[in-house]
Amino acid sequence: PDPMDLMAKYGTDGVRLGLLLSAPAGNDLLFDESLCEQGRNFSNKIWNAFRLINGLEVTNERYGYYGSTGDRIHLWMETRINESLEVINDYFDKFRISDAVMTVYKLVWDDFCSWYLEMIKPNYGDKIPQYDLDKVKENFDVLLRMLHPFTPFVSEHLWQSINDREGAFINQQDWPVVKKIESVDASAAIELISQLRSVRNQGGISPKVAVKVNIKTQNDAYKAFEDVIRKLANVSDIEYNGELDGRTILVNAEEVVVEFEGITAEDQSADKEKLEAELKRLKGFLVGINKKLSNERFISNASDDVVDRERKKLQDTESKIQSIEKELSSAGN
Repeated sequence: PDPMDLMAKYGTDGVRLGLLLSAPAGNDLLFDESLCEQGRNFSNKIWNAFRLINGLEVTNERYGYYGSTGDRIHLWMETRINESLEVINDYFDKFRISDAVMTVYKLVWDDFCSWYLEMIKPNYGDKIPQYDLDKVKENFDVLLRMLHPFTPFVSEHLWQSINDREGAFINQQDWPVVKKIESVDASAAIELISQLRSVRNQGGISPKVAVKVNIKTQNDAYKAFEDVIRKLANVSDIEYNGELDGRTILVNAEEVVVEFEGITAEDQSADKEKLEAELKRLKGFLVGINKKLSNERFISNASDDVVDRERKKLQDTESKIQSIEKELSSAGN
């Protein structure tokens, strides 16, 4: 492919990312133009994150949600940055540049954009405390420095724009270091929010419909992020090991009973049909994954990362099947 044509179409940083994503260590370079499109979309994602941060209205008052909950949200993002930095540094030492790119890609797209910004941004019409906006900008600064070896044009421009740099440039800055902080894990809360959203989508239930949740658990993984769960999943009430009457879903191998306000028996019957259709689709998908993993030629020729991804798909699909079967069993009762 002509790189000048590709750069005109996808942008220089998009092409750089596409080339790096197509060149995992130890394998032949299997170039695919769609990876340059993926690189362009990623650049756009970073831009949109900047626009969101730059467009927030600020207050000097640190209120309600932004007390201890806000602190935990920032610590979770810093924890994820620390964990990713350790992995990326190891990949650099081993010259596994494509893997390093994918790690920072997931950190920015999934953790920062999809979760951190959604957790920390104020509700419509509200303002964000200056303290919390400053913390967001600090974390964004670190991410831009992590991105700079791979997307130098976008990262330099946004680094200059997020704060007054007084003539400094991003490539004059030090590579980020792992901080000594209290590690915070929000994965349980994130999985619960994801599952609740999935149930809404499967049942065609509006995000405006509040839901009550009863979590059958003995650990405190959800309690630290209850405010986040309420906000992002429109949860009106959270209880633990209670007697809530509703549907049962499986989250983190734990039973969670959910009850959506105003959902009728007819609605539940229609939802059951959708679950049965999804179960059929997942079982067919599972057959395909098992065939691939039982193929000795695939296992011997594919990279370890590719095989690991397929095994992760297998595990996730089996978990989803188990969850849906549990829901259908609950609906039958």
